[in-house]
Amino acid sequence: MKHNKRNRQHKLCSDGHWSAFGRCIELPLKIGNKIIRNMFFFFFDKNQVGDNKSHNQPSEQIRSDYGLEIADDQVLSPKKQRDALTYYLGEKQCSIETILEKKVFVYQRNGKKYILLHKAISYLGNPHPIFKKRIQMPSWWQEFCNEATNAHLDYDIRFVGVYHFQNNVIFVDFTKETYLQHGLHNSSTHVYTNDLYQAVRKAA
Repeated sequence: MKHNKRNRQHKLCSDGHWSAFGRCIELPLKIGNKIIRNMFFFFFDKNQVGDNKSHNQPSEQIRSDYGLEIADDQVLSPKKQRDALTYYLGEKQCSIETILEKKVFVYQRNGKKYILLHKAISYLGNPHPIFKKRIQMPSWWQEFCNEATNAHLDYDIRFVGVYHFQNNVIFVDFTKETYLQHGLHNSSTHVYTNDLYQAVRKAA
């Protein structure tokens, strides 16, 4: 599927959540009244972002035709993740900056600045169910958030998971407060294949 960059629209809503554009959908997931994470599904031209790098062990995957398949993960490298974010958010709005001695992905929109700390989504591994995926959150994310708060930095920091298989890329915006409260010690945060599938089906 080809995209015309001139016709793309992209923004973050005033409440800080991403908003739908093109073939994208926001899918909030809740436990009770509490939003745990939001998901955003995109169709990407694999010539733009796909490196089809296999990773981990076979698990459930969401194909480009919305079907399920048992296959190895096709994780995007950190650079490809940044390429994907830049491609849809717009090159002029995105940059890599050194903040608090860390190189981070920065997005600016309507005068507001966001730091997107991102990791690839992949299978959690045996002996876990093949539908259970995760991102590994390094402990420095917590240290970075704490230092940013103490320094009163004017940035909205987000924890973003990036799922990729075939031509599909899904961004998962994890609510960082849920994890910061308990402390990050190279922790995992989880998402199920069905969560990803529901985003695909609602975007179709």
